[in-house]
Formats: sequence, C-alpha cells, structure tokens
Amino acid sequence: MARTQNDRQISRQQGVITLRSLLLLFTGGMLLLVLVAAASVSFDRFRDYMSGQLQGHARDGATAIGLSLSNAIDGRDPVASSSLIDAVFDSGRYLSVVYVNNQGEEVAGRETSLREVDVPGWFVALADLPLPVGEAEVVRGWSRLGKVRVVSHPGRAYEDLWVVTVRIVAGSA
Repeated sequence: MARTQNDRQISRQQGVITLRSLLLLFTGGMLLLVLVAAASVSFDRFRDYMSGQLQGHARDGATAIGLSLSNAIDGRDPVASSSLIDAVFDSGRYLSVVYVNNQGEEVAGRETSLREVDVPGWFVALADLPLPVGEAEVVRGWSRLGKVRVVSHPGRAYEDLWVVTVRIVAGSA
C-alpha cells in the first residue's frame, strides 16, 4: 500500500497537468489572441485612415496652389510662381511641390527628403505609408499653362500612428 501512494506522488511530480491548469492556459491564450487581433485590426484601420488623409492633403494642396497660380498670381511668371511655392513649402507639410509647364519643364519647385520622424525606424518600415501625389491644372483663361504636383510629408502621420499604436498596446496590457 505504501508503494502505490509513492507511485501516485511520483506520477504527479512528472508533470501531469490538471484540467483547471489546462483551462486557464487555454483561456489566457484565447484572450491574448483576441487582443493581438484587435490591435492588428485597429492598426490597419488607422493606417488606412492616415493614408486617406495624406491623399486628401496632397490633393487639396495641389488644388489650392493651382488656383493661386491660375488666378491670383500669373502662372507664366517664374519668380512669382516660385515665391508662392516657397511660401507653401516652408510650412514643412510637403515633401515636394513642383510646377511644370506644358512641355514638362520645371518652372518652379521645392523638394526635400523624408526627414527624421520621432518614431522607431522599424515602425516606419512596418507602417509603410504611401506617398500620395496630388495634381492640379494651372490655367489662364482658356489656355493651359501647366500642372502642379504635390507630395504630402508623412512624418506627422507616422507620429500619430505611433501614438495610437502605443496606446492600443498599453490599453490591452
């Protein structure tokens, strides 16, 4: 009889998992899976939202600059065109603002590279926001003078996406 009790104690010590432990492990795993899935869906939705905002920003910027070059400023004057583009570009919200004539020659424009953003590099690679291009015609009366191309700077979008992602992960923990 003493021997059977020792055998039972040995079998317990060899890692037999109880039903309660198994249920707790399964429940915890399912909860973790649901939290990861929810965070992933939230990240994708907000990323798509930010992409749409960048596209709208580029399109609106191109339209505003195109109208200004068409009406307020004579789009044929490269100095006035350059002054307007410089003023818009200095806000830091654009990677590129270029005004080209009908022959495809650049009349005026400014460009910069993607500046350092205050988020980790791996996150920028993971989010990989597109660089949308907005275009608008520059016309004077019935004649077409050229086209304005605007590329929005995604730095602010990356920063907002990073903050939301950190908050989602922190809220899930």
